[in-house]
Amino acid sequence: MIRDLKEGWVEFTSRSWVVAMVIAFAAINLGFEALLQVLGPLNYNATSNGPKFWSYNLAALTVGMFLGSVISLKVKFKRPLFIAMIFISLSAIWDFSLAFQAPLILSLFCAMLSGIAVDIFMVIWNTSLQSHVPEAAYSRVVAYDALGSYGIAPIGVAIAGPMAHYFGVSTMILMTGCITLTAAALSLFVKSVRELRN
Repeated sequence: MIRDLKEGWVEFTSRSWVVAMVIAFAAINLGFEALLQVLGPLNYNATSNGPKFWSYNLAALTVGMFLGSVISLKVKFKRPLFIAMIFISLSAIWDFSLAFQAPLILSLFCAMLSGIAVDIFMVIWNTSLQSHVPEAAYSRVVAYDALGSYGIAPIGVAIAGPMAHYFGVSTMILMTGCITLTAAALSLFVKSVRELRN
């Protein structure tokens, strides 16, 4: 097992585009999970329609994910990770719409756009891994990917409530959007992310 872990680590760290994505999504998922599980519901907590309005947002996000899958089936990108991270940076629009108390219909539209972006990224990411990582090392690279990308996400969920209580819900949602936008933009400074081809 130790040998497998070492070999997987070598395969994982030998691809700068994989490492860049995992670092970016460690931050992005920290913010996204905090938004989904804590900050989003708190954002609508003040009104009697809060649970209903938040469920509409989640439904719009899901519709967007479905549309993202359809788009991914139809469109092929020459530089897939570059495009995927542009989409992810744009997905922060949902966070910003919630932070600035946009009308419900606008937040639903932004949630749908965010869902499209997330799903297009997921398709591109999984396809890129399958295309560029040898089959013998694939499961180990994916394991390190999952550990890095989601390992600190529970911290975001744990601290979101206390920080929202101290700084305010809107401020914290604005922070999650800034984290997403910044992490996605910084990943594009990695040449292998920009230039990875199908």
